[in-house]
Amino acid sequence: MGCAVISLSPKENNADQFRENVNVAVEPLPGDMNLHDYFEKSIPNVAKVITDFQVIEKGTATINDHEASWLIYSGRMGTIILKCKQYYMI
Repeated sequence: MGCAVISLSPKENNADQFRENVNVAVEPLPGDMNLHDYFEKSIPNVAKVITDFQVIEKGTATINDHEASWLIYSGRMGTIILKCKQYYMI
């Protein structure tokens, strides 16, 4: 998997330890994998890298006439407490 786009917010001050960000990740998938399967298989992978991972909510959306799934989760990366929303599209 590789990041095609990364956008970072500016630091709010010198003590700011986390810069909010938006990433677009791209990865090759098997030809027969659909969005639902990809989404459900991705959640455990997120849980592997986020300490105290918890799903808050998940759902579906349409973005520019394309089906998408989304996930809101919380957890920690080191001492930083996170609440994230991720969109998945094929």
